[in-house]
Amino acid sequence: MAPQTPTLASTGAKLPPARVASRSEATRIVFVVPLLVAALGAALMWLGQSALEASNRDLARSQFVAHSRTVAWTIDTALDQADPLRERLKEIALSWQPTDDPAPHAYELSDLILARPGVAYTSVSFTDGTFAGVFLEDEGRAVRFQVSKVAAPDDTRVWVYDPTSRAGLPLVREERSTYDPRGRAFYKLAVGTQGPVWTDPYPFFKTNVTGITLTEAVYRRDRPSELHAVITIDFDIEALSSAMSQTPQPDGATLVLHAEGGTILAAPGLRERYPDLHYPADRPLAVTDLEDPVLRALASGARGEDASVWSFDQGKVTYLAASERVGKRHGLRWFASMSVGEQKFLAALPGLQQRSFVASAVALGVALVVSLWFARHLTKARREAQEAREQAKVAEGRVQELGSYRLIARIAHGGMGEVWRAEHRLLARPAAIKLIRADISGPEGQRVAEERFRREAETLAGLTSRNTVQIFDYGVSDDGTFYLVMELLDGIDLDRLVSIDGPQPAARVISILLQALSSLREAHQAGLVHRDIKPGNLFLSRAAEEFDILKVLDFGVVRATASEELVDAPPTEDSLKKLAENNAALTTKDGYLGTPGYMAPEQIRHQPLDGRTDLYSLGCVAYFLLTGEAVFAGPNAMNTMVAHMTKTPPSPREKAHGWLPEGLESVIKDCLAKDPTKRPASDREVAQRLRAIEIPEQHAWSAGKAETWWEALRQEGQAEAGTTRRLVVARDAP
Repeated sequence: MAPQTPTLASTGAKLPPARVASRSEATRIVFVVPLLVAALGAALMWLGQSALEASNRDLARSQFVAHSRTVAWTIDTALDQADPLRERLKEIALSWQPTDDPAPHAYELSDLILARPGVAYTSVSFTDGTFAGVFLEDEGRAVRFQVSKVAAPDDTRVWVYDPTSRAGLPLVREERSTYDPRGRAFYKLAVGTQGPVWTDPYPFFKTNVTGITLTEAVYRRDRPSELHAVITIDFDIEALSSAMSQTPQPDGATLVLHAEGGTILAAPGLRERYPDLHYPADRPLAVTDLEDPVLRALASGARGEDASVWSFDQGKVTYLAASERVGKRHGLRWFASMSVGEQKFLAALPGLQQRSFVASAVALGVALVVSLWFARHLTKARREAQEAREQAKVAEGRVQELGSYRLIARIAHGGMGEVWRAEHRLLARPAAIKLIRADISGPEGQRVAEERFRREAETLAGLTSRNTVQIFDYGVSDDGTFYLVMELLDGIDLDRLVSIDGPQPAARVISILLQALSSLREAHQAGLVHRDIKPGNLFLSRAAEEFDILKVLDFGVVRATASEELVDAPPTEDSLKKLAENNAALTTKDGYLGTPGYMAPEQIRHQPLDGRTDLYSLGCVAYFLLTGEAVFAGPNAMNTMVAHMTKTPPSPREKAHGWLPEGLESVIKDCLAKDPTKRPASDREVAQRLRAIEIPEQHAWSAGKAETWWEALRQEGQAEAGTTRRLVVARDAP
């Protein structure tokens, strides 16, 4: 039977049942569905807020640890300067007698202390009580050379000079004091210890400023048991604080470098925060001397060998703290510690803590839009958090991307910077990037340094010789590091060439010299002197099917010729203008002296230089390539430089291997003349004389020989690590 449809009479109802059901369902949809959507949106927002808050806290802690590691790296870098400075200082001390004229040594010592973050004093103390050293005063803006002599017990005469003027040594002031270095703790510690040793922190004489000293006793070479002098390199709280202040740090942070026992070694802004501070005269400054409970809690919380992060409460404020071990490789138990209010630090990070839940009465469409907006905002916030993490990472204290280039691997490093292999992010073009550290103080110092660096980079980029390393780009990274982007070369420098392959054929040496002269000719015409021509700065490379292409490196240490004014102080607007007009030195205020085995006599004597100085160095390189030995090789740098000034160079024919034309021997001898006026007048003259040399076919360095040699070098590079094999190529018979 077919189902019947109820009627009004059979049900007795006043309204149709279907219509009642429809109204009830609509009511549920109107109220329940929006409530469910709103509840779901509120739940999602609550979960997102919780996850983001946890992510922000983790990010804050990782960023804070990164800040403390950057500070620790800065201090470790400053301390790492001590060992090379000590070796140079020892050589200076051994060549110095208390009765000598102090002027030449004043210049040498002042070159050592310039642009050395954290170093406050270098000194030599002799056994008769004579003391000589270089220090910085007037908040590091003035270099001073001091000599003191003990006239009587508790009566020492002191002379303070200005060594920045190479035309003389003007006296700044004359004083009297009771200072006798032989009675100081550092002197006794050095004499009683074999080799270099670090002192405990102590108050420095007269200023009472807390510092630490690397000291060593120096004994005579002819009588090793007889003490000659004691040398020191001082780091004090003022200089180390200045170095620490250059590192980025959170706003309102308390930053301190301290020893394990609580001795304060550096604290940026110490004078500003404690204007009435007086250094104790009988002991180093300690955290207990400062009525600062936050600083005390921070210093007492530093523990362990590795980085640590913790929190502590002071009053009603919770502080986030981090500590990093410093000076471990020098045997020092120092810590770089940092603290800041946790809420203040977290407030700078993106978050959603201030956003309320979506109201339960929001319509379905609004709830959906809000949910979509929240998802996009959460995605954006997480992306920003990830970018912040990447920016906060410290990879050996170095920036990993510079402009359009990505750093791949470090090739070399030294006291003033590093060289990295890099790659263009879009073009995948390989390059070499030289990072240059600079000790810059304040916005004005940054502006001057960037202007100086820009001029130098533009000058180097203007050198277009095929035999000069090509400059692609330059700039300044976010942390203030200068960088040069250069071509990445495939090959070896001439130092490595001789070490693996021995003395080179004369024909190949002629080719190398002609290419080096091509690069130097352009530089000399621009009024620049390289000053450091040596095998390590001459790079032999290959490109595609071309072999034996020479590149001259390290033009970043060039100086102006003798006719141009050298700038040794931070330049003003007028001096910068004059610097540009005269094409003067772009690398200024440096202590670079060159390489002893390849320095011309006038360079050693601090006399005016010109292109003939580079010709002398190039003659030394030619001698090295032909014989496998340096022209003069003394037991130390000082003896080598004295030989360059006084001794007659040996004839290369006595030690050369194989065929040696008289024309090449004559060029080398003329380039090695002591008097610049007796050397060839220009690089063009040297090149003409080299091209005039007739090379018999059997002695020629042909393209075939070059290709064979480079193939052997490639196979050598594939040899098992740790083995040494000599390259075997077609050579002239000896």
